[in-house]
Amino acid sequence: MTATPYQDGYGQALRDAARLVSKIDPMCFQWAGDALSEAESGIDRLHSALPPEPSPWRPIEEAPRDGTLVDLWSEHGGRVLDAWFDEVECMWSTEGRSGPIAVWYRPTHFMLPPPGPEGD
Repeated sequence: MTATPYQDGYGQALRDAARLVSKIDPMCFQWAGDALSEAESGIDRLHSALPPEPSPWRPIEEAPRDGTLVDLWSEHGGRVLDAWFDEVECMWSTEGRSGPIAVWYRPTHFMLPPPGPEGD
């Protein structure tokens, strides 16, 4: 599988460069005004050439049904965090205050939960 520009770090590097350029005050560095404008327009051109970042949400039909925790999305119930497919009950469940509870709205999409902050 070929890495997308977002997976290989190019997209992040582009966002970092744009953030750094946006912090430079051209009034303080008048000699850099033209170079700054040129850098900004170059960053804009590169950014517009990138494909859109893929959505982490995938069709529910592709969701793991082996007890893996996922986040669910349904048009009626919104987002449900940390759900799993209960093979015995043949339905999606999530943890309630007193144990597992059923997800009543039919989910249309899922995504793997995002990782926590680094170092945790």
